[in-house]
Amino acid sequence: MGSDPRRTAQTRNRRYHRRLPMTTAMTIAFGDGETPVTIQNLDISWGGIRFAVAREAMPPCEHLWVNFPWTKGRIFSVEAEVLRREPLEDGRDAVAARFCRLSTRDQQRLDKLLELLHGDELDERSHSLVPVLEVMMSDDDEVHLKLAELAAGQLTVTVFETYEVNQSIRLVLGGVGDHPPLRLRARVLEIGIAPTGEDSAWLMYNLKLRFEHPPEELKALAHSLEKGLAKPTYG
Repeated sequence: MGSDPRRTAQTRNRRYHRRLPMTTAMTIAFGDGETPVTIQNLDISWGGIRFAVAREAMPPCEHLWVNFPWTKGRIFSVEAEVLRREPLEDGRDAVAARFCRLSTRDQQRLDKLLELLHGDELDERSHSLVPVLEVMMSDDDEVHLKLAELAAGQLTVTVFETYEVNQSIRLVLGGVGDHPPLRLRARVLEIGIAPTGEDSAWLMYNLKLRFEHPPEELKALAHSLEKGLAKPTYG
């Protein structure tokens, strides 16, 4: 990936997110200070959630926050984009929503919840619930460039296999000094065919990715990593 995609190791497991049944009653919220609404979860995946809700309890909206139960009576919240809403015969609506923003800590919690629902120990390199793209940066210049992109909330990569626009993936970004690889959530915005030499036997693709984490968290992470490197590129 990056300037030399042949040095990139990437793991492609599935082009879809496996749906897992989950019938736990949870709540959703529509803004600060508003009373949460109880829902009946139908299923969940890495990419989003499908749930049933009383028709009159959920106003028309484009985004909502899903409150997941966590340890010691706590919850963690994930912002989601409403994709569709369909009436059920019992007077409720079935709603499909796609996760679009959560902190990296809450992503770890969501991963744990999905692993528990899946029933198996899922290895990072053979994760069956989400496609994984591994990117290993090869030199300091590339590291600085990619950290600047990270701070801006987007990343461009070159890969051997194409993905799908709007597909959410796990991005593993390595090669940042001695720091462990970053494991981030990203969505594919654009796909294009990368130019190659006439003698190349490989078809490669340029991907434009948008991270699905809060902008302030990404900027703080990029600046923290940049401090440990030479030739800083931004203040």
